[in-house]
Amino acid sequence: MRVRLFCKKSSAQAEALAQDLIDHRSEDLDIARLQDDEILQRDDLALVLGGDGTLIQWARRWGSSGASVLGVNLGRLGYLTPFAPGTAKAALDAALAGELERESRMRLRVVSDSLPDLGPALNEVVISGKDAGRIGEFSLRREGNALARLRGDALLVATPTGSTAYALSAGGPVLAPDLEAMVVVPVAPHSFSFRPLVLRPDERIEVEIHGEGWVSVDGQARFALEHGQIVEMTRAPSPITLLRQRTDDPLDHLRKKLGWGLSPQT
Repeated sequence: MRVRLFCKKSSAQAEALAQDLIDHRSEDLDIARLQDDEILQRDDLALVLGGDGTLIQWARRWGSSGASVLGVNLGRLGYLTPFAPGTAKAALDAALAGELERESRMRLRVVSDSLPDLGPALNEVVISGKDAGRIGEFSLRREGNALARLRGDALLVATPTGSTAYALSAGGPVLAPDLEAMVVVPVAPHSFSFRPLVLRPDERIEVEIHGEGWVSVDGQARFALEHGQIVEMTRAPSPITLLRQRTDDPLDHLRKKLGWGLSPQT
């Protein structure tokens, strides 16, 4: 097995930790920093040193390789990077010994005519109007059948992983991260009746924009949309595999990080 380390950009802490991990296992293991032009294999192990955004960057570039991912949190929340820097060596050893839980996370395939490959989305796809502060208009279709026409800031389609990201801030439901489903959430809708939807992962969701606008994938890439352009989303063929402690409950992060489910304190 090869181990490749992907570091948060311009982070001295991540670089120092990477060197520490290389020194820890270099005598008995092929371990090195991941190069931009490197191709990962299914039996490789990727160590992502940074926050959730760093792991999403890695997933956009190498997520389709099938390599397992161990995330070390140098950011804030750490939903996708559950290991603390002080436990990184022990986590690496446990991963190599097969002692960590493997958790598959679905992604979204995103396509639109005349646009380049948008890449799979691990969190969400957001279709918004052209100008901030001005209302946009969107048509939503499911398997080619009209569902709704929305006026609002944006319409987003999220994975279960993304249900605790932008979708959560927009009032969407929290889904267990190992589910396979899609969540459709309006952002600031000019309506009392449009509520979030949870749909099967194999369905085809289409959003047509009326007027000019943008499509954003995981907040990492943004492309301009023309009037009448359609963005299509469905389950991507290649999920990613995250590693975590077998005793770790992903929903416990909501309690610890955001106070979910806790009684108000007097």
